[in-house]
Amino acid sequence: MAGVTADRARLAPVSLWRGLGSIRADRFAGWGRGVVAPAAGTVVAVHDGEPDRPAMSLLRDVPRVLLIGPLRAGRNLAAAAGNHVVLELSGGFVLLAHLRRGSAAVAAGDRVAPGDPLGEVGNSGNSLAPHLHVQAMTSADPFTASVLPWRVDRLERLDDGGWRPAAGPVPLRVPVRSP
Repeated sequence: MAGVTADRARLAPVSLWRGLGSIRADRFAGWGRGVVAPAAGTVVAVHDGEPDRPAMSLLRDVPRVLLIGPLRAGRNLAAAAGNHVVLELSGGFVLLAHLRRGSAAVAAGDRVAPGDPLGEVGNSGNSLAPHLHVQAMTSADPFTASVLPWRVDRLERLDDGGWRPAAGPVPLRVPVRSP
């Protein structure tokens, strides 16, 4: 992406994030970036309509997200994941959560191919900062599903010149602890 500043290549501008003030969501590197299908599959659920938090504050939001949010959300997927898409893939399901309000580009029942647009990175649900939550699982219900291993074939890094292949090998195995 041409025109990406050094600050946008970070989670958020360091000097602001370390301060006690708030940071607008659009200052985060991921905000509004496209989210695409990671593999071929069928859309089994889409939720779009939860508000995005327009600004984050460390003092206000860390306790809210880590302590209060999970208690309030309970088993309410919209409260926990915000705007989201669930795909059924060969061998399992994947949840892509915290999408930007109004960005869903698919509907339940749609077939998707790798790279098809699904939405945009947002800050909806129980989220501390704009990011994409990706969860591979055994069923479409993340509250009852078991986590599945996820293989990443290629990593890219965002810098001032745009997206570039990440240096070094892609890890083939990541240790996963059983619950």
